[in-house]
Parts: sequence; C-alpha cells; structure tokens
Amino acid sequence: MTILTPSGLETDDYGYSGWQAIHNKNADKLRRVYRMLQGLLDIDTDNLRDGAILTWDATAQKWRCKTYG
Repeated sequence: MTILTPSGLETDDYGYSGWQAIHNKNADKLRRVYRMLQGLLDIDTDNLRDGAILTWDATAQKWRCKTYG
C-alpha cells in the first residue's frame, strides 16, 4: 500500500485482500473534495480588481466582487 501525496489517496493491487475498502475510502475522499469545490462555483468575478472584496448577494445567491469607498 502506498499513500499518494498531496491527495492522501491510497493505492494497492487489484485483487489484494481489502482492496474494495481502499477503493471506497478513496471514493469518499474524492466526493468530499468535490462537494467543497462545488461551493466555489457561486462566485461572480465580473468586477474583479485590486481591492475588491467578495460580498454575498442574497438576491443572486452568489458571491460578488465589490469595491468600497
């Protein structure tokens, strides 16, 4: 068994006793990362510039770049 870096996924040979548990554990890790990344898709970067701050727009249900001042 080998641990891949930086992902932390485990490797093993197909047919090795317990390979299904390793496969399922890796799939769970990948699903958790995917769910975290999905949260980044609600960002509107149209007004992105230096000094902009991400601000939640409840109407659009997105994070928007906003410059104050």
